[in-house]
Amino acid sequence: MYLDINKCYAEQMLAPRSLRVWKLLRHKCFSPQKLTDVSDLSQNQKRSRQTSDLLVKEPPKTTSPKTNGHSKLNKSALSDSRPDVDSSSGTSDGSLNATHGTKNLEEDVSLVIGKSFALDRSGVKQQVKSPAISYPKFHFPQGIPVSAVENDATLRRVCLVFRSLPDEQCSLADMPRLCEAANLPLYWKHPIFMSLTKGEPRRASLMDFTAWWRAMTSVAHDEAARFVYTLTGGNKSFLSREDLYGMVMDIMHTHPGLEFCREAVDFHDKYCDVVIARITWNLGCVWTGKITADCLRKSDFLKCVRQLQEDSDINRCVRYFSYEHFYVIYCKFWEIDSNHDQIVSKADMKLHKDGAITDLVLDRIFFSCAVRLTKKDTMNLIGFTNFLLAEEDKNHPTSVEYWFRILDEDGDGFISMYEMERFHQAVIDKLTEERIDTMSFKDVACQMFDMICPENGTAFRLMDLKKSPLSIRLLNALINWRKFYAQEVTEGTERVLDENGRELSDWERFCSEEYETMMENEEEVDENFFVSLDDDNGLPQTF
Repeated sequence: MYLDINKCYAEQMLAPRSLRVWKLLRHKCFSPQKLTDVSDLSQNQKRSRQTSDLLVKEPPKTTSPKTNGHSKLNKSALSDSRPDVDSSSGTSDGSLNATHGTKNLEEDVSLVIGKSFALDRSGVKQQVKSPAISYPKFHFPQGIPVSAVENDATLRRVCLVFRSLPDEQCSLADMPRLCEAANLPLYWKHPIFMSLTKGEPRRASLMDFTAWWRAMTSVAHDEAARFVYTLTGGNKSFLSREDLYGMVMDIMHTHPGLEFCREAVDFHDKYCDVVIARITWNLGCVWTGKITADCLRKSDFLKCVRQLQEDSDINRCVRYFSYEHFYVIYCKFWEIDSNHDQIVSKADMKLHKDGAITDLVLDRIFFSCAVRLTKKDTMNLIGFTNFLLAEEDKNHPTSVEYWFRILDEDGDGFISMYEMERFHQAVIDKLTEERIDTMSFKDVACQMFDMICPENGTAFRLMDLKKSPLSIRLLNALINWRKFYAQEVTEGTERVLDENGRELSDWERFCSEEYETMMENEEEVDENFFVSLDDDNGLPQTF
């Protein structure tokens, strides 16, 4: 039975003694299971503007008599069933006065929240459906899915290539045609062929390509995800150094810009080591050694791999594959490797730039504070490549983090005043040995804090150094005494532009200057020469 509470009854509830009861009543909702005691209210009473419709259960026939078809309130039953309510607080018509006797009223009045049913004006119970909100998917870790129509069209083009091959099978030499038909970069050909043949010494069939293509396109949708899948065979979600080796070696063997050094097989591994070290460095993955699809999307590496098939000059790819940059790195490594065993020690590193790096910094480097070294107290070509990139291009984000790890001795995430004083004192000692006057540490510290303006105010965080373009001056003041002296006596370096008007980075400017100097020295002996690696004077072949 559906009944309403009249206006008079609602007005008596406007000033309850309990604030909690008043809040419940203000919401105009009552529990239908607790209102059997007020069923004697008239069904013809006006609907109150201040209260909502109430659902009243019909009491059992044995406990409450009926009058004119309506259930009437039994006062004795009320007093028995509600002993905690004061009977004197009832109204003259026998209804319950909610303004008094509120001991257990909280049990009788409850909010109806999230009801799946509601009453319309005619009293008919209707089901209320909660609105279904469907948000479009926006996170695609493997790239935005490509339509099956497009993938099938690519597969049909590849099928035509296979049908034109002998026995409908392809070798590694035929892979450029398949990559072109599948719209894949040319220099993916070696890892794709290895995936098709599973590393076995055989030719690949159409069935091999179809199985690989359907498996790859089902989980990898954009170029970055497909690159990771191709080089790992779908076994990992990231690339390691070993996964890149086959592709880089194939570039060494097949790119026209590296044809002049094909016969110098002793340097092929060295070139691959330097290129892979530069890839992980520029992608910011040198600390973990894991290159994810997200890292590839944020970088220009895949774009550079595509451009290799369009440009025969390998030196235009200055961030990764430049042979000139490899030549400079290897020559610098060869200069300080006194016994030419392809490993440098801390004593060898003191020869770099005539001892420009302080002993305290070298101790931290060989303690694997920045990058983990393969052997204790030694550094191979990969470790030296990381060091040289950090030393000659301190504006690079990875370089800033490299030196921050060196300078943060206690590992608390801050370069404190104590640590600054320790490292700068080593620089002052070197300057004193050279009989060069310099500023006190107090003046240097004030200058650095004014230039960088760290948020902490008393120490530098990694974020502070990465935000400020002047952080290179702080790093030179704590690491390299020669560069610190040079920046104090000069007003800065001039901008150097390439033929396209693009400003060269510090690393590109360093390699350009060093390569020209090396070429001038080479011309004094012989314009073009090659000496075996077994000879103490063995260096990579020049152009």
